[in-house]
Amino acid sequence: MNELNGRIPRGTALVRWQRGAMDELNGRIPRETALVRQQREAMDELNGRISREIALVRQHRRTMDERTDEFHGKPHW
Repeated sequence: MNELNGRIPRGTALVRWQRGAMDELNGRIPRETALVRQQREAMDELNGRISREIALVRQHRRTMDERTDEFHGKPHW
């Protein structure tokens, strides 16, 4: 019985230690996933801005091409 009683506290201490390690890990994981989510949102926002800027540049080029065509008397359609 003494041998068994000696093992149980060690076993429960190990279980407690493992739970503590898992809790610590779980505490880190949400922070890391939140950071990853924040980075993704920042990249999406940046990509959105870049896409809008590219669209504006393309629109500007089309407008300039139309004006050039009109200036040279080329029909525009």
